[in-house]
Amino acid sequence: MEKEGEAHFLKSGSWPEKTQVLKAGHHGSNTSCSQGWLDRLDPELILISCGVGNKYGHPNHGYYVVERDTIPTLRTDLEGSIRLEWDIEGGLDWKTGRQSGHLSALP
Repeated sequence: MEKEGEAHFLKSGSWPEKTQVLKAGHHGSNTSCSQGWLDRLDPELILISCGVGNKYGHPNHGYYVVERDTIPTLRTDLEGSIRLEWDIEGGLDWKTGRQSGHLSALP
């Protein structure tokens, strides 16, 4: 989804207020993930799906920053496959070929 679609959801008020993981729109392009969208969803982890050396230069959004803190980001062009697994309490374990981590359940 690009910024226009994000604006629609933000205006409607029908989107959740917080999320653990955000899959960046349009391969991490600067046409998606507006500051308002990031502020509303307040993700703990961002996933960017993009090809190695793609001709469009994706991702080209730069660092995802909310309230002056950089949000951890995983990119398929750098990490390869990304595996997400939620436990019954809502905690999230994530793993790539190079690293792994855990996010606690949302309150």
